[in-house]
Amino acid sequence: SIVVPCRALLCEVMAGDVHAEQADEAATLRAECKRILGVQTPEYLLPLLDLQELQQLMTEAQSMAKKGGLQKNVSFSPAPRYQLLHVPGAPKGLTNLGNTCYLSSVLQCLAQTQPFSGELEKIQSGLGTMGTALCEVLHNIKSPDPGKLASVESVLSRLATKFIRYQGKAQQDAHEVLSTLLDILEDEKQSAVDGRSAQQAVQSSFRGHLCEGFLCWTCKKISLRKEHFLDLSLGFPSADGRGPLGLPAWVLQPLRPVEEVGAADEAEDEDPSPIKDEAEEAAIEVVLERVPGRRIAIGLEWEDANLNGHKVLRRIAPSSLAETWNRRQPKERHLVPGLVLLSVNGKHDQDDIMQVLKDEKRMELSFVPEAVMKAKIEGDKSLDRKHFTVTLVKDAGSKAPWGFQLNRKAVKDGILILARIEPDSVLDAWNLRCRSTDRQLEVVAAGDRILEVNGSQDAETMQLALKNPSRRKNTVRLQHGDGTSQMDDSDEDEGNAGSKFEARLDLGSADDWGIGFGEVDANGELPVKAVTPGSAAGMWNLRCLSRGDEHLCIEVNDCLLDQGDVTNGTKKFVFRRSKDRQAAWRAMAGATDTNKQPVGSHELEVRRQEILQAAESCSKELLQDVGLMFQAQFAEGVSLDDSLSLAQCLQHLGSSEALEDDCAPIYQCGNCCGKGKQHTKTFATKRSWLELPLPPVLPIQLKRFSFQNGFSSKSRTRVKTSTHIDLAPLLLSGEQRRQLEPHLNASAGKQHQAHVAEEESGSLIYELYAVCAHLGASMERGHYVAFVNSGPSLEEEAWFLLDDARITACKLEDALQMEAYIAFYRRTADEDWQKKK
Repeated sequence: SIVVPCRALLCEVMAGDVHAEQADEAATLRAECKRILGVQTPEYLLPLLDLQELQQLMTEAQSMAKKGGLQKNVSFSPAPRYQLLHVPGAPKGLTNLGNTCYLSSVLQCLAQTQPFSGELEKIQSGLGTMGTALCEVLHNIKSPDPGKLASVESVLSRLATKFIRYQGKAQQDAHEVLSTLLDILEDEKQSAVDGRSAQQAVQSSFRGHLCEGFLCWTCKKISLRKEHFLDLSLGFPSADGRGPLGLPAWVLQPLRPVEEVGAADEAEDEDPSPIKDEAEEAAIEVVLERVPGRRIAIGLEWEDANLNGHKVLRRIAPSSLAETWNRRQPKERHLVPGLVLLSVNGKHDQDDIMQVLKDEKRMELSFVPEAVMKAKIEGDKSLDRKHFTVTLVKDAGSKAPWGFQLNRKAVKDGILILARIEPDSVLDAWNLRCRSTDRQLEVVAAGDRILEVNGSQDAETMQLALKNPSRRKNTVRLQHGDGTSQMDDSDEDEGNAGSKFEARLDLGSADDWGIGFGEVDANGELPVKAVTPGSAAGMWNLRCLSRGDEHLCIEVNDCLLDQGDVTNGTKKFVFRRSKDRQAAWRAMAGATDTNKQPVGSHELEVRRQEILQAAESCSKELLQDVGLMFQAQFAEGVSLDDSLSLAQCLQHLGSSEALEDDCAPIYQCGNCCGKGKQHTKTFATKRSWLELPLPPVLPIQLKRFSFQNGFSSKSRTRVKTSTHIDLAPLLLSGEQRRQLEPHLNASAGKQHQAHVAEEESGSLIYELYAVCAHLGASMERGHYVAFVNSGPSLEEEAWFLLDDARITACKLEDALQMEAYIAFYRRTADEDWQKKK
């Protein structure tokens, strides 16, 4: 296996103390190593290798690649001659086994979670397989022995045996793995000699209770439901706030009609079927279905070498599903050696295809003859590389935007230049499909010029088609950009805005600013050659990445223009971005969202008026105390240009929410749908409260990721993490219970008695002790780090940044300045909070 040495200190190449020729050669080697090793390359390791080490790694990587065993044999571990810097009292780092940062960051936070981690150690003899593995890793993290790194391998292997998604090297969701671990432990019923179990350890540390109230707008009765939680997931308050009974703000205003784009659009929308290329036209469609209770192999065996990224059929195994298909089908539809697999169940990515073939009961496979595929490849190579056409098709009922965000300045001149591709859009899905099938010439990128849409070259008509959500298909002809035609550089102000940026670095606990410079270039500028991880500049970059502000990161090849004096440990640096970064920033700055304006229809407008009338009628008939309880409890309407506080997100959890789907009722009331009554859906309002007793530990996840059409995007909403939170405003008080009782339906009244808990005299204040932060713009391409306080409290704190195997001492302020994905809080004493205030 390839062993990559990890060093605690920067080598001479990264410090800028070597000749420019060596630095350039090292940069070239890093890029080539990353290309060969692919996604398994830890981003932070390559910059830490000197020229000789990079050459050695390059030789071994090429050797492994030629043998075809690279993906299975690459591993990363610290070389014995380089010891990680040991910080007294610091937790152990965790070796990255290939995109395992999501698991490492969560385990680092759990290691500092008391009483949970302590309880696991006390009952170690009575734990199940997952409990034993987790207890071992948490113990190793906190072990004072600096000799050996801890590893996530034992926990990951047990996760992989239970869930297929953990078997590969793909990035996963840190919150999902936290929930999965706690759920597995909660199901472990084994117990130690004294009767304590992992289930009790989880529940005594994390388990809390939510009371959810549902107000039916028809019968005006209230139903209560009690839910258990191990963590809280918080959404962000809306910038527009909410209306009566929790209605969305957009419902309060009349909708604008869909823009008409011509009769040709309507005719085209009648045929939603996608346009196929020549290879797809010649495809052979095959359906294989497993028989329940019978173990019959699929029978598809593949060639060792792929064709343009696609599997090639080598032979059909006897007594298999594939052989049965051949016996029942005419000869022209037979599966024969040499066929190229295009897709399975609509999946084109090869990893997804193999997963479907392994798991799914019914498989719809699309093959194409090898000769057709080779002809298509040759045809792609002979295409005009500047002009290309894409056909975008929406599924029925899809609300995904087309995804074209255009350059505003170019639009004024009647030219459509793509400034940005909207995440989770139809265009974004097209690009992912092209990349997975190695159709790079058809990938649409920022800077490409739109020449024609649905046969029209009129700029206004093209824009209308690209922002019309009711269309089902758009055929777009484009011209590849050359990287310089995205903006008109004659505008000096815009050029300067895209080239310069400021970085205000706080020295804090870092030893230096952490920026390595090369020699002054011919223009008299000082280029950046390195940024030291864990330094002031490194912390600045982490903060920018967690916020989605990649354009403010300090990167190699940026040039230093100016620097200010140090004031209170803070220093201002002014940089000019590299040419590549300038082009990307200008494209983003010139983006205009073609899908921003709300669009309505006649049917939706009718439903909107109906829900407004229902809300008004219900509000008039409710008693004042109950009506106020189910109105919007907290002022939302916050400006998304400003930072939210975690307290505002907690308040949003307790705010009222109307239950509707595009103004259609979705709630089934137990009182309205009783015995002998017709089961109809009604409008309702939901509100949530916390109930006592509260758990000692409270992980809070911020819902930063949204998913649409199988892809994720990350919200850039800024939330200020608090050192302390007060949960008192979210509790269901005794007075509120008494106000609710007369309005409860019969079944809810009986259940409600079990919900009533004795008032608790303990503290309702929690303090921060760990932060799991996500760096990057999407879940699939991001990275996770953890900030933990290994001290007993904020009064006796010892904060560390844990980035896989790298450990950096830091301060509480460093953790607070990150955009938290999961913030871990523990209950504290009332008197401690009063002293802090």
